[in-house]
Amino acid sequence: MRFKKLFRNWKIWVLLLSLLFSLIALHPNPWASGVAIRSVVKDSPAYLAGISNPSPNAPPMSREVITAINNVPIKNINDYNSFISGLVPNSTITIKTNKDMYRVQIVPKYEVIFLNETELETYVEEVTNGTEVLNVTKNTIGK
Repeated sequence: MRFKKLFRNWKIWVLLLSLLFSLIALHPNPWASGVAIRSVVKDSPAYLAGISNPSPNAPPMSREVITAINNVPIKNINDYNSFISGLVPNSTITIKTNKDMYRVQIVPKYEVIFLNETELETYVEEVTNGTEVLNVTKNTIGK
């Protein structure tokens, strides 16, 4: 009896409809597997293979999802990290997503270090100009 009376209240109906519309708007998929691509670095091997950088305003469920690498299923971030940690440079992998398939060439990881080892050397040189001797100061870049 109380249960029937509860559903006669219009506030309860507004609450239930709001919950329903919010679920529809979020579009959850609890059975989804894979790793969503959140960003792609420009001029990286993935970028050069054709994987596009998703829009920052894109809803999470509309992003491209990696489902397999070299036909090994990727179900979560741990699967992805364990596969990526075993990659060797100068090899090629196939990345399968929910939208397309990409061939990515693995490049070696390198780091550029700029060393500030150059210094300016100043010295005085005697130059003869016809009849007189001049002291000229010169600068060179040395090591």
